[in-house]
Amino acid sequence: MKNKVYISNNNKNIDYFEYNLTHTLWNNNVIKDLLEKNNFEIKKVTKGFSRQEATEQDFKITYVVKKC
Repeated sequence: MKNKVYISNNNKNIDYFEYNLTHTLWNNNVIKDLLEKNNFEIKKVTKGFSRQEATEQDFKITYVVKKC
């Protein structure tokens, strides 16, 4: 995804920059394996940034982990 960011001051554009963002979707099992292989204990998996427990149908999830 190509993005262009404008920097403005008093409603006048004074500068800008562009950047590319590569979006990668990771399988839930891959993330879990990587966390466990790198000595993290998964405490909880929640929906997005809420405290509600995630289900298999959720795509926006947050991992609450502890370094072992």
